[in-house]
Amino acid sequence: MIKRSYIIGNWLIYTVLIGLIPTFSKIIIFLTVNNEKFSSIFDPLDFVSLGLVLCVSIITEIQKYNKDRGWKIFSIGITILLLVFYGILFSESYLSKKLPNTINDKSLTIITLAIAGINFIYAFSVFYKINLENKYV
Repeated sequence: MIKRSYIIGNWLIYTVLIGLIPTFSKIIIFLTVNNEKFSSIFDPLDFVSLGLVLCVSIITEIQKYNKDRGWKIFSIGITILLLVFYGILFSESYLSKKLPNTINDKSLTIITLAIAGINFIYAFSVFYKINLENKYV
């Protein structure tokens, strides 16, 4: 039997770190490239991709959960709402790259980072709840 306490650790390693690959890549590029035009390590699209990975992992884990149907429906609804926000943020990020100076990039980055942070806390709480209720697979 696999202890469910490993699920949160696996989630952090496999889901969160994979979702942060674009950010890690930019940090490596930023540290190794001698180009002053490369000014921003953090791109809103990186956090949109992290958020999408988190949402997919939440939906996948919730689909396996069968104890509390009301909580399950509510959690999927919150996750879909987050996906809608990420769709809007993706569109704004794309628009800001195609039409410079139409959207405040700094504000967009802060908002995207804030929503990704909220999503991370939410995803952690979902996995924690499931972990508490199912001690063993």
